[in-house]
Amino acid sequence: MDQETLRGIVYNLRHHRTEFHDIEVKAANNDNPNELWKTFSAFANYSKPGIIICGLDEDSGFKAVDIYNPSKLQEHIISVTSLMEPSLCPDITVMDFEGKTLVIIEIDPIPLEMRPCFYKPRVCMMAHTFVFQLVNVR
Repeated sequence: MDQETLRGIVYNLRHHRTEFHDIEVKAANNDNPNELWKTFSAFANYSKPGIIICGLDEDSGFKAVDIYNPSKLQEHIISVTSLMEPSLCPDITVMDFEGKTLVIIEIDPIPLEMRPCFYKPRVCMMAHTFVFQLVNVR
């Protein structure tokens, strides 16, 4: 994404005072956005690409805000998209906008024959180890 495209999107968000079916914003100023997987799944299952702009606060009229840690946010994005089934390969852009750093995530739709795309978290192996140890104790 380039600056001109971003400016146009932000202008439309502010003008209409709402997100759109293919554009979502997340403030991400305190921590990683919650439940990104829901948005990733929705955009991957949609008919056209979706854009998530982290660093805009919808409650403040889509004002640009400081992201708590752009590097950790990018790592989180990659981690979550790798847990999607099928896994996703988002296009991530870090960009300065109005004196703040934004992280922009673009999600392409997956082919119809691969749908639905859903979140598939990995099972924690500690639970299995604990059960195994209890069985061996007897």
